[in-house]
Amino acid sequence: MRQFMTVLLATLLITGCATNGKLIASSVPNSCGSVGHTFTWIKYGDSHLGALAFSNIGRNAEWRFRLLPDRSSGPNAYTDAVVTISGKTSADAWVSVSGQHSSNPVLILCVPAAIDVGSDVNYMIDVQGVGELDPRAHVVK
Repeated sequence: MRQFMTVLLATLLITGCATNGKLIASSVPNSCGSVGHTFTWIKYGDSHLGALAFSNIGRNAEWRFRLLPDRSSGPNAYTDAVVTISGKTSADAWVSVSGQHSSNPVLILCVPAAIDVGSDVNYMIDVQGVGELDPRAHVVK
């Protein structure tokens, strides 16, 4: 049983890594009234901030930001740090969400149905007490 659980966990981890930043157009409905989602990870902690630099997203699909803070405790615990994600331009103003890992480890946005396929989305990630990044996304569907 222990070996089975180890293999199952390894499979899930490998699958999760393989889909990071890619549009998954499954038949499972999402909270945006359509199907499909993209995961974009954000890793942060003491003296570091990293995120997937480029994600593929779909119109009317969910864009999920997975918050991955350091697992330290004490004064340098980052599970309560506020993560704010916002658009860099007026065209990307729909990109607006914030939260803390301790409240919800996944922040979700609905990509507008009217956005043009082939367009790029420029956005900022700001982690309280850590810093900022400016990755982007590409609308593929």
